[in-house]
Amino acid sequence: MISYIRGELCDIEEQKAIVDVNGVGYGIYMPQQALSLLPPMGQQVKIHTYLNIREDAMQLFGFLTKEDLNVFRLLIGVNGIGPKAGLNILSCLSPDELRFAVLSGDAKAISATPGIGKKTAEKLRKEYNAEIITVVANVADRAQMDAAAAQGVEKFGEINVACCNAGVCRLAPFEEMDDKTRDFHIDVNIKGVWNTCKAVIPYMLKQGGGNIVIASSVTGDIVADAGEAAYAMTKAALVGLTKCLAVEYASRNIRVNCSQLGYARTPMVEKMALESNPENPEAAIADIAVGVPMKRLAKPIEVGELFAFLGSDESSYLTGSQIVIDGGSTLPETMSIGTN
Repeated sequence: MISYIRGELCDIEEQKAIVDVNGVGYGIYMPQQALSLLPPMGQQVKIHTYLNIREDAMQLFGFLTKEDLNVFRLLIGVNGIGPKAGLNILSCLSPDELRFAVLSGDAKAISATPGIGKKTAEKLRKEYNAEIITVVANVADRAQMDAAAAQGVEKFGEINVACCNAGVCRLAPFEEMDDKTRDFHIDVNIKGVWNTCKAVIPYMLKQGGGNIVIASSVTGDIVADAGEAAYAMTKAALVGLTKCLAVEYASRNIRVNCSQLGYARTPMVEKMALESNPENPEAAIADIAVGVPMKRLAKPIEVGELFAFLGSDESSYLTGSQIVIDGGSTLPETMSIGTN
């Protein structure tokens, strides 16, 4: 059994990463999404692996986290789904997307992925022992958010944690940005959070407490980039809202904190990269990673784990906090005579 491979990333082929460990090159099959998250060539990587032994071959299948490997193991435990089929499934949907699609009964997403059926869905439901309801709503519409909160309470009895995570960013020079684009940022980034808080706080007051986590950004409050005036303005506003709500509701057992994210490999960042460099968006993402002391973008699951912590009892004495999660990107001085 090979639990993981740690070594130098020396090549990426189709569906395969080549990792050098003390002069031996290991070919590891990986989902396309995982391959895209690997660091630049020559850097150290740790890949969690599954060893598949056949009569004619031994194959390593790799994943960036143990959780992703566990999802892969669940998939290949279903009759008719082998390692290659499991890899193809996880190349269409990330492990998190697959979990959500199965648990929420998203038939469209599931049917678009070859090899997913009722057996897989039941295995994942049993493994994660979770219930999810999906409500499609426009965060900029107060009535829709009120209805979404009401459905959550009807299903589960109360709302313990609200994560205000909807956000948009459209790049444009300030003199070229029209009022429609400005208002789009305000509607989603500010009104969306406002409406969500308005929808859930009455229930939290009634039940005696709750936790709200607001997704702000390092942009606006700490740093700024050209072309992001509307985004920076709206994200900075969320820091003020976080502090005001924290003070107002602390005595009534409602905690309000905000995360300040740098860059994570999300669809929004990929869209920004495409706007920045239409011919080679991956180069734009690589340029971002170069400027981060940890030399990579955040993984969505890392951001999710911060949200989970802020919504849990483990953070019970935190309120009004601004938690920066940026791989150290806001730490270096613009001009430096340091040793690096």
